[in-house]
Amino acid sequence: MILSVTTLKDSLANVRKLVARNLNGGVDHLVIYLDAEAPEVEEYLSGHPDVTCVRAYGDWWDHRPDNLNQRQSTNAGLLSRMLDGYDWARWLVHIDGDEVARLDHEALAAVAPEWQAVRLDPLEAVARMHAEHDPVLFKRLLSADQLALLGTLGLVEKATNRTYFRGHVAGKLAVRPSIHLSLAIHKAVVDQAKVPVLHDGRQHVLHYESPNGDEFVRKWVALLTSGNAVRQLGPRAPMARALDALLGLDLGEEETAHFVQLIYERHAVDDVEALDRLGFLVRVDADAPLPARAAFPESAKEELRELLDRAGAEPKRPFRPTAPGVNAVRIVERVHRELGR
Repeated sequence: MILSVTTLKDSLANVRKLVARNLNGGVDHLVIYLDAEAPEVEEYLSGHPDVTCVRAYGDWWDHRPDNLNQRQSTNAGLLSRMLDGYDWARWLVHIDGDEVARLDHEALAAVAPEWQAVRLDPLEAVARMHAEHDPVLFKRLLSADQLALLGTLGLVEKATNRTYFRGHVAGKLAVRPSIHLSLAIHKAVVDQAKVPVLHDGRQHVLHYESPNGDEFVRKWVALLTSGNAVRQLGPRAPMARALDALLGLDLGEEETAHFVQLIYERHAVDDVEALDRLGFLVRVDADAPLPARAAFPESAKEELRELLDRAGAEPKRPFRPTAPGVNAVRIVERVHRELGR
């Protein structure tokens, strides 16, 4: 069976899409850590038969990291270690709240035992200023020559995938859970060393990174007016400095929204027609399920719930990817003993 792990704080509507689309895409069971209290979302997740919901706020943390990426990596790392020895946990995929795994079960089942990690290639939703429905067209990573063509046509400012994509280009990983392995956002580590990754080209992650201007404006106006720093977006976003400068002007919400929209329109919107005619886009309907699979066993759900309930009382700092692995191993061994494993 394949599990996914996500740490999120999002609307109920978006969480519903996350769950349904990842189940459609090949995930057998989702583990979702709630990063903050959200009664409606928690009620929905707790009642869903294919989700295990974890209240990852309040007493969950002994020392809560300020950085969301650190909280995500810590939660995923804890799960990847705790699942060691559970035969039903064959693979674990780490995805964000705006991502959907599209998995080839047969290909994963055929991966040689010496490989602990498999790459999920990113497919990024095309960016439109306004959209009547969720995107079904996605950009794939391009070769150097193809990027040069886009640059010559004036379709990218710089002929690199990092410029062509608005979000990450590293993709995500599926890993075999192990007491020694910590699953971060884009990498897996054992004793702080990166784990070699198999790239078979048959596993993908759909990334819905601000696919339309309305969503982009909504997100950034909320951020810019909340007092949070724009730099939280990270260096991968070429417009981060511009948004930071915009914040400093203190123009008010309406004027700020206008210029955020202008930034998106001039620097993020894709020429979808041209990219499609060039054959650079992939069509994926995330709402269309892949072939039916065996149901996740009820006994496995019970074991998973018991494991995470017990892990909630443990310190989380040892599960950071940068922490010495020996401390995390001791905690996992103790939890497993107490659960009679």
